[in-house]
Amino acid sequence: AFDSVEQIIRDLSSCLIVASTVIFVVLTLAFRSVVLGLASVVPNAFPVVALAAILAAWDQPLTYASVLVFMIALGIAVDDTIHFIFRYQRGRRRGESVTLAVRLAYETVGPAMLTTTIIFVAAFASLRSSTSPQHHTLAILGGWAMLLALGGDLVILPAMLLWGQSPTQNAPGD
Repeated sequence: AFDSVEQIIRDLSSCLIVASTVIFVVLTLAFRSVVLGLASVVPNAFPVVALAAILAAWDQPLTYASVLVFMIALGIAVDDTIHFIFRYQRGRRRGESVTLAVRLAYETVGPAMLTTTIIFVAAFASLRSSTSPQHHTLAILGGWAMLLALGGDLVILPAMLLWGQSPTQNAPGD
């Protein structure tokens, strides 16, 4: 059993490295910006790293269900990041300052991201009615995963976009 857990951990680690690399490359190409590609790495990695910390704090082993939740968290975080950054880029192309573009992205896509998160958390919470302990663990981890992904994209991502830039910096070409 110990060997299979070690194999799960190795597989998860390699899958996350590959997934993170692919996500970075695809987002860099989609955003046409290495800076935005790099800015997307931290909020997308955050829910996965935080979930691993939660599992460690609860002294819970890595299971197939928890690996599945890691991948779901990564997928949701990436989806939210794409929406946020595309809205941010649209604002910058219109000449909005960095601060205004971030604020409008937050106001425009933030409510949809919040609504999606609430729906996912409710869906995972419904697993609590199961008699299976694995389903209870999946419900708790899944709920946390959604909340952490939202936090990464509504707290960390805006900070990454604002970091190192003058808040009133004009859009490129202005």
